[in-house]
Amino acid sequence: MFLEEKIEKLKQGFPAADFKIPFTEGSNILKSIEAKFITVKDISKDLSNTDQYFNNWANNIKRKNKIKTIVISNHQEWLNQLDVKINYWVVTVNSNSPSTKHLVFDCKPNSLIALFSIVQDDFFIVDKKYKWFSFFKLNSTTKQATIFKGGQGRTPFEI
Repeated sequence: MFLEEKIEKLKQGFPAADFKIPFTEGSNILKSIEAKFITVKDISKDLSNTDQYFNNWANNIKRKNKIKTIVISNHQEWLNQLDVKINYWVVTVNSNSPSTKHLVFDCKPNSLIALFSIVQDDFFIVDKKYKWFSFFKLNSTTKQATIFKGGQGRTPFEI
């Protein structure tokens, strides 16, 4: 089953308030995240070609700081830090290649676990008011994730 089909099936398993795919706003959301938390190195990009945007975020995070390393399967260790009543922007990378395309989702923590089980790759969790930004760098060998923050805002994972 293709990733898109798995995500569509996942969407049917949660209330719309818990898991949304912002199709029409996706590009604008990614641009807002990138403007606030990512250093765009190539300013000569063709602004009409969005395929040139939203890649290599992991290497270009503004004020990147390591928070901690966790066992990724211990969901409670990191998900309990998020407010279960609030939705977050979740950006999946879908491969460790710097040029991979990013996908954005509007998720509550309960649907984030299900999304992660499908994607199983690096991902970002961002406050929807753009106050904070976090990056989960996965190591499939050790089954751990290193959590980084970007920008100046305090993330829930720093507790």
